[in-house]
Amino acid sequence: MGKLLLEHGKFYHIYNRGNNYENIFLTKEHYEHFLYLYEIYIDPVAETYAWCLMKNHFHLLTRIKEEWEIGYLNSANANHEDKAVKWKTYFPVKPDKNFTKKPNPH
Repeated sequence: MGKLLLEHGKFYHIYNRGNNYENIFLTKEHYEHFLYLYEIYIDPVAETYAWCLMKNHFHLLTRIKEEWEIGYLNSANANHEDKAVKWKTYFPVKPDKNFTKKPNPH
């Protein structure tokens, strides 16, 4: 079986459930930590249209950004030989902005 690749510009319904329907979010801090990591690792490469976090599973509706929308792919460090430099280009230590609810256009 080959790699599953997400395509630029495509929409995806991403979901995950705890093993045997066990809870994956046990405290308020677990939800907050998930959103914090989501902002660091996913927000730079995907536009989030809807999300729902429940005790034992979550749902995300995202669109993978086009290559030109993902600034670091074109940065000087994107092809750097030093993996530490390249890694910091892809995943900054701290997010640049806070993860917030998108305003309702209606």
